[in-house]
Amino acid sequence: RGLSKPPLFIIKAVKMRGGRCSAFKAAIIMGFSVSLLLSMGPQLLRNNIGQQSVKGSKIIPQQHPFQRSSNSIRNSKATSHRVNIFEGQRLQRIPTLKRNSLGCQAVERQETPPGTKHTLVLVRHGESDWNAKNLFTGWADVGLSSKGVMEGKTAGQRLKEAGFEFDLAYTSLLKRAIDTLDLCIGEMGLHWIPIIKDWRLNERHYGGLEGLNKAETAAKHGEDMVKIWRRSYDIPPPPIEEGDPRDKGKLPQYKSLSKEQLPLSESLKNTVERVIPYWDHEIKKSIKEGKNVLVAAHGNSLRALVKHLDGISEEDITGLNIPTGIPLIYNLDDDLNPISKYYLASKEELESAVNAVANQGKAVAK
Repeated sequence: RGLSKPPLFIIKAVKMRGGRCSAFKAAIIMGFSVSLLLSMGPQLLRNNIGQQSVKGSKIIPQQHPFQRSSNSIRNSKATSHRVNIFEGQRLQRIPTLKRNSLGCQAVERQETPPGTKHTLVLVRHGESDWNAKNLFTGWADVGLSSKGVMEGKTAGQRLKEAGFEFDLAYTSLLKRAIDTLDLCIGEMGLHWIPIIKDWRLNERHYGGLEGLNKAETAAKHGEDMVKIWRRSYDIPPPPIEEGDPRDKGKLPQYKSLSKEQLPLSESLKNTVERVIPYWDHEIKKSIKEGKNVLVAAHGNSLRALVKHLDGISEEDITGLNIPTGIPLIYNLDDDLNPISKYYLASKEELESAVNAVANQGKAVAK
């Protein structure tokens, strides 16, 4: 292959003795011919780009001339090309990996709709140790479970594979959200971006429910009452007393808060009253400046923000559940009004994750 005509010694081999030769001589001649072809052939092979693809027996990777830069990939699907150097033909266009290196299904980024000026990404922290035990957590500062660590890494890999990039990140003062963010941007290679931590992105304070098992509490007080405490808009759980071991007032990260700012229990309405001013005066400003922003926070602080962005009523917000570790993508117009939104997950995975959150407050059947 690559030779315009057979070498002269092959022609002579065929003509030898009227086209006949001894088996020994034929074996020598043909063996030498094969060796020469193997040594010369790869150097003559060229791919469809017109560049030499192989030198000797070493494959030299080639970059397709139409391959997009890392900057242009932000607003388009990440795709790749493969060149078959042995046939000199480009194989069919293939999408990014079906599964990422963590073994989880890779999900493609949706097309950016017309009118989109900004993109905002929200991520609820991965499963915490207390989530795994089905305990009310609130402001209790617990770490991630092994599943939660995997969820944080998977979120980062999916965002990277979908072509997202960030200039700035926001999170709470609780380590399960901080650790999720660190895992996420670590998978994306974005350790260097600034991270702003603020208590106003904390989970809602669950007051006297903090540390109690949700299923056991539902069995004791009824599922309807627990649903009101967990999902109602303006009814807070029973508060803790000042000086209670669960009171966070003496912790160094909260010493700057006034007595009025430091909650002993919160409803979603109370959470909205601290999250939305922070959105208006801090996060919104950064997005308006053209920064790509990632927010890693909690179920209720994100419910507060989603309620505001989507204009969800106080009645309808009770049915909204945000799954752990799955990025929520918002495409926003110039005034930061949502044009579209979607989770970076398959439909089946999303339904399973949302149902798992919704079922946490149900009593265990005996």
